[in-house]
Amino acid sequence: MAVLSGADAQKMEQEFVQDKKNVLAQRSAATNGLLKAAEDPFVIARNKNPYSTDLTSDEVTNQKHSGRCWMFAGLNVLRFAIAKKLNVENFELSQNFLYFYDKLEKSNYFYENVIATAKDDLFDRKVEFLFSEPESDGGWWQYVVNLVKKYGIVPKNAMPETANTENSTAMNEVLNRKLRQDGIRLRELVRGGASDEEVEAERSQMISGIYHIVSVALGTPPQQFRFQYQDKDKKYHDEGVMTPADFLKKYSDLDVDDFIPLDNYPLKEVVNYNKHYANELVGDMVGAPVPHWLNVPIDELKAAAVKQVQAGEPVWFACDVDQSSDRKNGVMDTDLYDMSTLVGVDFTLTKGQRIASQESSATHAMTLVGVDVIDGKPARWKVENSWGSDNGQKGYFVMTDDWFDQYTFEVIINKKYLTADQVKLYQTEPEVLPYYLPL
Repeated sequence: MAVLSGADAQKMEQEFVQDKKNVLAQRSAATNGLLKAAEDPFVIARNKNPYSTDLTSDEVTNQKHSGRCWMFAGLNVLRFAIAKKLNVENFELSQNFLYFYDKLEKSNYFYENVIATAKDDLFDRKVEFLFSEPESDGGWWQYVVNLVKKYGIVPKNAMPETANTENSTAMNEVLNRKLRQDGIRLRELVRGGASDEEVEAERSQMISGIYHIVSVALGTPPQQFRFQYQDKDKKYHDEGVMTPADFLKKYSDLDVDDFIPLDNYPLKEVVNYNKHYANELVGDMVGAPVPHWLNVPIDELKAAAVKQVQAGEPVWFACDVDQSSDRKNGVMDTDLYDMSTLVGVDFTLTKGQRIASQESSATHAMTLVGVDVIDGKPARWKVENSWGSDNGQKGYFVMTDDWFDQYTFEVIINKKYLTADQVKLYQTEPEVLPYYLPL
């Protein structure tokens, strides 16, 4: 047992103050904060150049104080194609419309899993996982696919944002309080010998209560709406009354089922390259596919992303956005902070080690809308974020290629840009990974 003594601390203090560089670093960090003290302003300056392929400069969206990045990024992919088809600028789809059904479906998914595990002990690891966060704002590309296919899409003005979409904390607290209460009740029914019909009747009442909560917080989704718009040539269009499904069918030429997730998890202890995987208990909708993906080397993932962007199509991607990034300046560069020199400690974990130790994971989804290819290789990427225009360069971020390698985990690629073997592999049954793995 290694117990620290007062003498140990005193010795370390003496060693620290003897080096004047440590004292200088201490003063700088105390005045400016660790990140600013370690930041290299010349790295920010060098990331201001244009891109060899640049798809858009439209106004960015703003998820505000919510965790809907995956949904914003997904709808940004769809809106890009729709805006191009309609010849309009700054077109936006309603995030609130899908958000409403996302909450409803995730709640129902929780009930389904609670019933399935009701005979397990309440402190079983899987049961604890379910009750730790019955629902949240987070999600994946597959959630976009499931929601869009089932409910359609609408323009933003058909169901605008509310105070509870712009700050979802209180609503999520209320929903999770009810879901935990309902979950305990469902477990009691099943463990008490209630019939399937009795359990289903109770679940039906519970999901009705969820609908009421979400309706109060977000408003009621439109079943029909009138679509009117003005194009870039100032020409007025009145498309009449339509349903969300009508709108999707008429204006979106993208088939969301054509897209395949390519992931990069260099974690050979649990996953291999060129294999098809799915994750247990990370679905959003009963009866719909859970997120499933192909694990590939980073160079293959990146080549597919370059191909799609250069073809004029944005790429949904997931990354660890807080690593070596400056939100205000919109720069994501592995050279941005020299924290090792500032604090006198080397940070040398590989990508796989960071994943395994939970130092790094996919925390945010955005959209690749540009790339700067030099001598046949990508040097920098243009990223459309959903944090509003006050961050980055009017809301757009620049990501260096090394940052891409280290902190990007998933890209969503149209199958026409993939190999026949990759498409065939995605059609096979995936290996389901345990819910507790950090993937």
